[in-house]
Amino acid sequence: MKSDKGNGLSLLGEVMDRLKDKEPELDLVVKRLAARKREKERKMETYNITALSKKLGISIRTLRGYVRDKKIKAKLIGRTYFISEAEVDRFLSPPEEDATKAGPDFLTVSQYHKKAGLPETTIREWLRRGMLQGVKDKGRWLIDPGMVKWWREIQAGMKPKK
Repeated sequence: MKSDKGNGLSLLGEVMDRLKDKEPELDLVVKRLAARKREKERKMETYNITALSKKLGISIRTLRGYVRDKKIKAKLIGRTYFISEAEVDRFLSPPEEDATKAGPDFLTVSQYHKKAGLPETTIREWLRRGMLQGVKDKGRWLIDPGMVKWWREIQAGMKPKK
């Protein structure tokens, strides 16, 4: 029987020589894999309601309300809610610029409240009942700016004439 030690070492040396040529590429791959691992570990870190309320500086009751209203996604395990670090980041990040950011075409409920002088709860109730025309987009009401003019005309008509 022949010993393969000599052949194995030469093969290993040959592989090492080839890898030296590709060292910058391997460094990049190793860095990407390390970044993925860190991201995965970060996403896996979870908090219970008490720990997260202390971290964010808000009351436990408020945090439970956010979970109940589905503003924060949480997993119920046993009798305890757990919230991932990634979900906390999503909750704390500013909302994305999209159609829900009312531009010149639509007004949000709070913008309509400021222009029309009506309480926000009244505006939402009118929208739900169909008394005020609006569109619900991603959980937010968007109202046509022409509705402000409509409300002002109604207000003018309701004022006693002298």
